[in-house]
Amino acid sequence: MFSKEIFEIVSRPIKFLEWTKVFPFSWDEKRNNLILTASRVYSFCSYVYFVHYALLIWYLLDKLGQELRNESSVLHVMEIFWLAFLPGGYYLCSDALVGLFLKRGKMVTFFRWITQFDKVLLHIQGPHYLNRKWFHERLAMLIIQAGIWSTITADILWILVYTLKPRSAQYPYSDWSNEGKPCILNVIAFLAFWAFEFFTKTVNISAYFFSHTWFLLSITYLIVGMGTVSKSTDSLRHKLSNYRGLYLINVLYNECYHATLLPCRYLLNAFGIISSGFILTRFQAKISFPDQVLCLTTFVAMLAAPLVYLHISGMVLAKSIALCGKLGRFSGERCTRKEMQVLRRDARSIQPFGIRVGSIKSTSYAALSAFLIQTTSLFTTVLVTFPQKG
Repeated sequence: MFSKEIFEIVSRPIKFLEWTKVFPFSWDEKRNNLILTASRVYSFCSYVYFVHYALLIWYLLDKLGQELRNESSVLHVMEIFWLAFLPGGYYLCSDALVGLFLKRGKMVTFFRWITQFDKVLLHIQGPHYLNRKWFHERLAMLIIQAGIWSTITADILWILVYTLKPRSAQYPYSDWSNEGKPCILNVIAFLAFWAFEFFTKTVNISAYFFSHTWFLLSITYLIVGMGTVSKSTDSLRHKLSNYRGLYLINVLYNECYHATLLPCRYLLNAFGIISSGFILTRFQAKISFPDQVLCLTTFVAMLAAPLVYLHISGMVLAKSIALCGKLGRFSGERCTRKEMQVLRRDARSIQPFGIRVGSIKSTSYAALSAFLIQTTSLFTTVLVTFPQKG
């Protein structure tokens, strides 16, 4: 999966993230590898940036509480929606950045492991070897480029929305008054708030999609690795050795996330599905067409993310169980009786592996069904509780 072209694509966003001084990674040009940043101000900038999350979440929740208590409030439906939705979004972004801060060493080690083990997978012989290699490289390139372009597109859209409506209730600039102040001071204030929104939105969106891309690329690597081992024409001993390598990589991958990241992400996705779906169902006639598009985009994004996450997470467990069963059958293996006993003992020692979510050590396909059932039930409950369209 990791060709020279892939490393060139990966190095560019990593260099940009290092420039922000709140991401812990850098790129080693000589070895084409991910390393920890050597910046002396990284820790200080990270702590300062973590504080800004707490202040923003407090500001939004306080403003939402004031507006809900104020019977004469004139806020638009979408403004109330963003006041309720953005605190969870900021918490999710902060959780992602805190995770990078706490797990940066293990993430660098994980990246080094998969790039080194990828060289082993490349030498595994099997049917359609060249076609499989080309497809895996294209798949990795697609995931990385999708993450990059999603980050750029989302950043441009959010900055454009702020530039067009800087006085919306969800932005701190809405509390700034131009009355009684010199014109130059108002211009400086607007530019300062704009620069603040530009930098924070860029960092937050980058952190969000970086975690998405990291997840998808890592899980795809495990699935591709198991498929390669399954189709290999090597001896059973080599297959067992390669499977153990994938098992250890999966163990390290699960340690790259702190316990609250994925559960909170699924919780926010469910909240986004229910809230945006409720706005589209009950207030479609009261919001503008751009707001309808933005709300629909939010609904689709919040729905697609857990579907993809939970499906491929279940695929990892299902494929590892199937591969363990295949390796335990010894089909076509020629060896002495003593070697067969050793291989049988080795085959019995291997275990299936999967993706951890909170206290769940291995996520199965059942998690996807449970998520859809619970989310649909809550969405139906909300619609029944608030039946009026007014």
